[in-house]
Amino acid sequence: GAATSIVVFKLTERLSDWRWALVAWALTISSPFFLILGGSLMSHMAAALFITLALYCVVLWQRSGSIRPAGLAGICLGLVFLTRPYTASLVGFALGLWLLARGVRNKALPATLKATLVLALCAAPCIVAYVAWTRVHVVGEAPPAHMHAAYDPTDTLGFGADKGRGWLKTWGSWGHTPAKALRSVHAYLEHTSLHLLGWPAGLSFLFVLPAVFYRRSRRCAALLIAPFLALTAGHMLYWATQHVGYGARYWFSAVRALMVLSTLGLRELHRSLQPARAWRNAVLFGWVLSLIAWNLAVYFPAKFSELHQLAGIRADLARTVRD
Repeated sequence: GAATSIVVFKLTERLSDWRWALVAWALTISSPFFLILGGSLMSHMAAALFITLALYCVVLWQRSGSIRPAGLAGICLGLVFLTRPYTASLVGFALGLWLLARGVRNKALPATLKATLVLALCAAPCIVAYVAWTRVHVVGEAPPAHMHAAYDPTDTLGFGADKGRGWLKTWGSWGHTPAKALRSVHAYLEHTSLHLLGWPAGLSFLFVLPAVFYRRSRRCAALLIAPFLALTAGHMLYWATQHVGYGARYWFSAVRALMVLSTLGLRELHRSLQPARAWRNAVLFGWVLSLIAWNLAVYFPAKFSELHQLAGIRADLARTVRD
């Protein structure tokens, strides 16, 4: 988690400057979503670190034209595959589309295809190692990318009455349908809008929109939002996303980039107010500070206290094991 916050800082610094990088870092480390998941042993934070590093390397390649950052991005995606293979597949597909679109738009398709090939070749060793390891060690007939099926054959992707049967009901019934997929997106958006920054009235995505609509930040907005859109679409195929634990965690790996995007949106609002009187910017930043203070004083302490009851895990468990 600490390393991820540093990469968020470096990525924002590369896209803007160190002052706005500090803003992105502050938003990140004050996020209840970030702090709670960072305090767990779940794999989403490691995936977030490698995805954010991959985005940073892609930005380095975009700015320098050197092929080395593309290779480093491929290694990072390979590490994501070792951590969460489905997440890596979705994010890799999104980055591939972004690279292809960029090459066509800038009339630099040969150079872009070369970088994409280098990226894929550098990711390949991790993917091959993962497939080989699962072939040797995973018991059962589950395909390598779906090790969960080795212990629960209903815990797979797709739609059908058998999805999740005997495990957990979603919206009061077994199975998964397109309607449930849309409901899961709504539930995740609703929860993330509160849990991402802990701001009242679901304002956590407030500064994403200015970054998307202002022309100066629009070029990098597509890169930063592509992994999030890929995880959103890809997890519509998974039946269990109604069950929110530690936050909307299946989106978490791509949400770090949204912290960068939010900072760029705040920067664009600041710039649009700059020619006017200084008091308008003072009001803007005073409002942001008050939202952060609300989270740290009200929202996060309440969420943190809930962890004492999560899954029945308590401090006396360690004492029981020791005894």
